Amino acid sequence: MFLILSTFANAMELQVEELPSGDSIVLVQDARSDVVTMEVRFPVGDFSPAWQATHLDEIWSFQAYDPDGALRLRAEALAAEVGSVVSNRSATLGAICLREDMLACATLLGDILHSDALERDELKRHRRTQWGDWEGLLSDPEFVLRQAAEQALFVKGDPRRMDVEKPRRLDLRVARDPSAKEAVLALPNRLMGFSGNLSLDDAVALTALFRLPEPSERGPEWTVELPALSDDVPATVEAELPELTQVHFTMFRAGLVYEDEHVPHQHVAHHVLVGHFYSRMYRALRHDSGLSYGVSGSNFFGLSEPCYRISSSSKVETGDQAIAVMRETMSTYASEGITVEEHEQAVSHLLGLHAIRSSTPWSLTSTALHEVQFGLERDHLGALKRAAAELSVEEINAWIASFYDPEAWSLVVVRPETD
Repeated sequence: MFLILSTFANAMELQVEELPSGDSIVLVQDARSDVVTMEVRFPVGDFSPAWQATHLDEIWSFQAYDPDGALRLRAEALAAEVGSVVSNRSATLGAICLREDMLACATLLGDILHSDALERDELKRHRRTQWGDWEGLLSDPEFVLRQAAEQALFVKGDPRRMDVEKPRRLDLRVARDPSAKEAVLALPNRLMGFSGNLSLDDAVALTALFRLPEPSERGPEWTVELPALSDDVPATVEAELPELTQVHFTMFRAGLVYEDEHVPHQHVAHHVLVGHFYSRMYRALRHDSGLSYGVSGSNFFGLSEPCYRISSSSKVETGDQAIAVMRETMSTYASEGITVEEHEQAVSHLLGLHAIRSSTPWSLTSTALHEVQFGLERDHLGALKRAAAELSVEEINAWIASFYDPEAWSLVVVRPETD
């Protein structure tokens, strides 16, 4: 497969090339940039049972920490930013460097990927701090809100709860034998992403320096199988924290997956309700009533249902009143929907924001990598925004009436601890 898309008056070119190995190269070429980005992405993340069982978080996160520090010294000498990232379904090692250093930088990434020694002392330092970090989160009302909502929506053992549950203890033994990483390197359908002033031939040459092994079969141990959402989500969850001066609260429900036909509806509906300073919920809780300083909403989509939340806070003595206003605003929104003017403003915002987020070669590369990994059409995210412009207000309002019905939402409230 070979695809070229010209954008921004031909200043940038997106190219996707499938290699004989089944791996793919994604390149956004921009002759104006002397900065080159490169990354190699493996199609497995911390939702995978094998990833969790073999403590691959430790290995992946600390693979640049060799005992004598040589790998990090090489990165410093190149003035290159090197980093590794693990998400739910992918593991990435990447770098940013000058074009003149891209060969040396790609060689460094290859050496990091094949490094078989971890600095045990670095693992120890992080293990000493992880419990303090966890205790700090437990005293943060915003985290407690999110924790309660996700633990209510996702059943015990669901990987989607991992980021709000007590972290497991870092395993120092992986420093002796990080060989589990070799299985990750050999997974099929790997992706290599590049951006900047380089050609496709340059990208192929850089890919060779990663020295990836021949891909193997993907075993079932790498497959993510998520359980169904809880069928017993309570209507209200109450929690207490000491020394609070405000009541914090969030309404939550299951969100949408990428392929849901109502994602364009949701883009518009979320923006009108909570997406800006003069949104419906902001006006109700701050401008009109003075009950809160602000409102936030977690509007994102995934391959599985996320926890979609709308949150705020108020003084202790007005907390219940603020919660009632949030519920009433949601109810009115469900029954009345949006106006033509609100639809036009939301679409203008969505399309403008998408253009801004697509204005750099590295952002285009990141988006294209995501699309290729999950089999989405080119510019899938942009198409969803454009689809929102084609919807009628009546179509959006019909969906809002169901999705934003307060009866379909639950509530978490965090109050000051009582004696």
